[in-house]
Amino acid sequence: MTKVKDAGVAGLVAYAIWEFIFWAISVPTAIFAYHQTTGEWPSFDNPESTAKVSAVIFGFLNVARALVPVRIAITLATAPFGECSR
Repeated sequence: MTKVKDAGVAGLVAYAIWEFIFWAISVPTAIFAYHQTTGEWPSFDNPESTAKVSAVIFGFLNVARALVPVRIAITLATAPFGECSR
């Protein structure tokens, strides 16, 4: 994250854009994958469904956390080089 901050405003804007893209794609994909594998939409209506959804959320957030370095690398690769050369 320090390298993103060192890239200045361009780095922060690039990071915000890539984070938005990541979450805008991954959350609907995770919901659709849950529906495809269980045959039901995520809900917290009963304890069994809540347990399944909670397990999927736990796994999803761990994958998202593991991909942080990739998202930072993409950010730095797409930030304008003029700001990064300080």
